[in-house]
Amino acid sequence: MIPKRLIILALLGLLLYFPAFGLAAEFKMYYLRPVKFVAGAQSLNGGAGYAGYSSKTGAYLCKYQEVHTKDELLQAMGAEEPLSPGQSALLAVFEERQRNGSILQENQRMLQKDTPIYLVDLKDGMQGDPGREQQIQDFWPGYSDEAGYIRVNSREYDGLPPDEAAFQGRSLISHESTHSVDKAVKEADGYGQNGAHWDFKYTRPKAASLEAIAEYNQMRLERQNGRTDMADHYRAQVNTVISYDFEVAKKVSPTDLKGLADWSCVEGAMALALNDYAKNVSDGDQKIHEAFQQTNSSNRTVLDIFKKLGENHPEDTLALAKAIDQNTAGGVSNDDLVQLFPNGGPGFDEYMKTRKDSSAERPGIVNAYGETDENLGRPYVPPPGSQTEPRVSTSTGGSQTEIGSLTADTSVFDDLFGGILGKILSWFCDWDFGKVFGVESTSGKTGEKLNQTSVIPVASQSTSRETSQAIASQAATFQETTSLEKGKSPVGSSSPNVPTGGDPSQDPDQFDSTGKN
Repeated sequence: MIPKRLIILALLGLLLYFPAFGLAAEFKMYYLRPVKFVAGAQSLNGGAGYAGYSSKTGAYLCKYQEVHTKDELLQAMGAEEPLSPGQSALLAVFEERQRNGSILQENQRMLQKDTPIYLVDLKDGMQGDPGREQQIQDFWPGYSDEAGYIRVNSREYDGLPPDEAAFQGRSLISHESTHSVDKAVKEADGYGQNGAHWDFKYTRPKAASLEAIAEYNQMRLERQNGRTDMADHYRAQVNTVISYDFEVAKKVSPTDLKGLADWSCVEGAMALALNDYAKNVSDGDQKIHEAFQQTNSSNRTVLDIFKKLGENHPEDTLALAKAIDQNTAGGVSNDDLVQLFPNGGPGFDEYMKTRKDSSAERPGIVNAYGETDENLGRPYVPPPGSQTEPRVSTSTGGSQTEIGSLTADTSVFDDLFGGILGKILSWFCDWDFGKVFGVESTSGKTGEKLNQTSVIPVASQSTSRETSQAIASQAATFQETTSLEKGKSPVGSSSPNVPTGGDPSQDPDQFDSTGKN
């Protein structure tokens, strides 16, 4: 009889050399509808088909189910024609997974493990209803690297025409799914002391890069649909004012920023540069996608993407240099561009000879506002009273387990091969694979659920613009000239100041017909 160890090793070899035998990781869709809220409670548990969800204000009991088809989702929502704006947005997010050529599909091909997308259907009238604004606060849309899932809520689209709500749902999921495949690790205080970010804010470079790439994909979706709302708004904002608040909230002129060292920290400018390049060269979006994949690492910034584009497509270097110049208020030096594109390209050298370099006249953020390199790299310390991210627990058949979790101990394999192998191994729950490889299974008994009382960290979210008084007070400086997105914090934090892997979103009040990112 062939030993089990040899069988497993043979299976591993097949999957390594013939990945087509495996099953690709995918975005899994779950419908989640809160039906009960208890203020101050730590958790609520229901029977099969329910999820307990904790927030900083209390606990929710939610109905949930995985949805595989449009009809299943419509039935779960109890939807009737015409759909409400929120229902239209949730349906659009669901259908984006099947839409040929969608950004969500593109990102799904890069997934390393299954990633849940929670479609949260928020309605009035639940037992103990905390009200619309608190619902939005507690279920703010976002992606968390720590929690490993994306969340969308229906109330973000209240008041929009259904067709517009559907488009904004597609825009949101294009952004959040991009975060889910971006390996860059945001700096601990990447968004500054208030944990917030927006298009014209000066942040840390990796934080700005994460957002710029995701926002570029939103602009890309708009271009595909004959729209320029987001790009037009960003361009007006970034060329008017930069907000800087690592110490005290300030409004500064774009002409204070010096070189790519400063401008690579402004997400809106970098998103615009990517978008302008993409629309001005042949197959620009595909070229950016390839550069994204080739540079995808924990320390990647948008400058690495620019550099890779220059290496891969020297014929487009001039277009990229112009795209950067058009969105950095003349603050990038000749040296910056030469270092970024050392091999030049057709017309690049001539452009550099005639290009005006005014960067020497700029003070730069550090010189003008007193930050030292040591301060820029200091670790983030959460404010007193903040807590870890709240959790979702689910009940299936009387035992607690993660939504969408595997029922075999495949963690050792997931670390090596991602979600494809985990899928295969989860089919063989009668074997204790951990022990086959000398690793103790966390279940203790073959075929048991891994986590009998498990919980899922809730995806990080932004602080509601209506309820975040701390952000609102800081924002007053900037609201003299523009509407400002309020910050994001993790769900359940007692302060809006904790920056996490979740995605801050665009304030729809900033410009017409643009939803969360």
